[in-house]
Amino acid sequence: MGPGKKSQFYKTAEKILGNRAITLTCCESEDEEAKKFSKRTAYVETGVNLAELSASLDGIVPIKNEKFTVLTLGRACTQKQPKLFNRIAELVPEARFIWIGNGEQENELTAPNMEVTGWKPRKEALAMAKGADAFILCSLGEAIAMSLIENMFIKKLILVSNVMGNKSVISDGINGYVCETAEEYAEKIKAAMKAFPKELPQKAYQDVLEIYNTEDMKKKYIAFYNSLVF
Repeated sequence: MGPGKKSQFYKTAEKILGNRAITLTCCESEDEEAKKFSKRTAYVETGVNLAELSASLDGIVPIKNEKFTVLTLGRACTQKQPKLFNRIAELVPEARFIWIGNGEQENELTAPNMEVTGWKPRKEALAMAKGADAFILCSLGEAIAMSLIENMFIKKLILVSNVMGNKSVISDGINGYVCETAEEYAEKIKAAMKAFPKELPQKAYQDVLEIYNTEDMKKKYIAFYNSLVF
């Protein structure tokens, strides 16, 4: 969310409420943050419904691109860091960058190789995702973003910021890349343009099958609530 009065208000509320109940979060790094203001915490990873997502993807034809294409999705606001995404695009002029969505900071997305599409119907957004090569989530912070999990399932090369949420899902060099600076994102993208690291998207896809899905999520919630009762 970034600094500001609203952030401070939520932090204060979390500290007060955190001492009165168990704080349940959606990933390990969010759980680590929760421990700063709550005595009792636990986490269950967020997941997607694999059957529904598979059905949504069936029959969708990828929107092909002549250039290596990097995609992101979300509201163009401080939390999503459009200025950083734009800087990455400037550093990789030979690639195409797409921002699906709009917002109060879309004027930051000015790179000549940048396209801001506005919000798209789900099927069209999925077609664009299927046709892209890489997905970036360079947020200031996340829980576990559904767009991240979906693009892992679609087997895109994933690049994320080293922040809460993202760093729990993506392990650098294992199932994607965790980056700190625009230059680091650009370096990884340029390397992928020369030799695409197919093993990373495959591992990310496998993680969704094994961890970030509603079936496993349901089992973990049942185990969590049973631990409270018995």
